[in-house]
Amino acid sequence: MASIPRRSRFTTLPVIAAAAVFSTAFLTATAFANAMGMFETLDEDRNGRLVPEELEGKPALGARFVEADLNRDGELSLPEFEAMLALPGAAPGLE
Repeated sequence: MASIPRRSRFTTLPVIAAAAVFSTAFLTATAFANAMGMFETLDEDRNGRLVPEELEGKPALGARFVEADLNRDGELSLPEFEAMLALPGAAPGLE
């Protein structure tokens, strides 16, 4: 097995770290875009809020509605919806 020259080892690590940071940022942006797309699809009346009736047919999401409604106004904003998607068990509702 050939060894990596000392100089290469020290220049490779920052490249790998930068790639990891970039891929994490990209995945986060992708997750946000997916959440926003789903939110817009579910928001039938296009008022920028989700109510329980709009989550019918998505039992995993509907079951988390009360938990995700952080300000207890009976509606989910996009940030509340994103937080709900991060809850354990919410992902199956995306299908």
